[in-house]
Amino acid sequence: MMNRKLLAVLTLAVTIFLLPQVANAQSLKRDRGLDITLGLGAAGCTDWNCSGFDMSAHTRLQVLFRVMRHFAVGGHVGLQFLAPNRTLANYYDLGWSLVIGPEVRGILPVGPLEAWVGFTGGYMRWQIEQENDDNNEMDVAWANGFAVGFGFGAQYFVHRRVAIGMDFWLYKGFFGEMCSFENDGNPTEELCWDLNDDERAGIGVTFTFGANVTFYLPM
Repeated sequence: MMNRKLLAVLTLAVTIFLLPQVANAQSLKRDRGLDITLGLGAAGCTDWNCSGFDMSAHTRLQVLFRVMRHFAVGGHVGLQFLAPNRTLANYYDLGWSLVIGPEVRGILPVGPLEAWVGFTGGYMRWQIEQENDDNNEMDVAWANGFAVGFGFGAQYFVHRRVAIGMDFWLYKGFFGEMCSFENDGNPTEELCWDLNDDERAGIGVTFTFGANVTFYLPM
């Protein structure tokens, strides 16, 4: 009789202790909601579109809706800056690329830690600006096209609604033509030309890596 009473008391005590833990674990699940991520880090690129540039910085905004715990969809905006290589005789003053498109993401949550992989594709703008020798005006060359991107990273939720993390992204641009104009102080007509096969093959990959902070809004 005593053993049964002791067992009942122990069972009640364990239940009282575990119920808040179970409820807390359930509350930490991020099944549906909105992830707003701001990223900042370093950026670089390869091949001819990076001639004259060193690595510089990037910033990124992602707004993703968690359809379920392991899957999210939304929008992706990335802006990469490239620093001019001042050791070259003819250097550029500014280079940048912009990527805008939808993003899909697969998420693997392990408690407060989440690993993920993401894919994006959409519009890409690549542009360089260079001060000319004649009148210190700015010459501009640019290309508009399509880009695909792949990224992966991890984030840790320091609070149910706030996470900090690291990420790495690759963007590959596809351009059919380039345009430019030389600014000599007078109205100048834009000049555009089709890229040949060798020039298309020489279009490189833009890469970024850095830190981010995510704000999670349950829905």
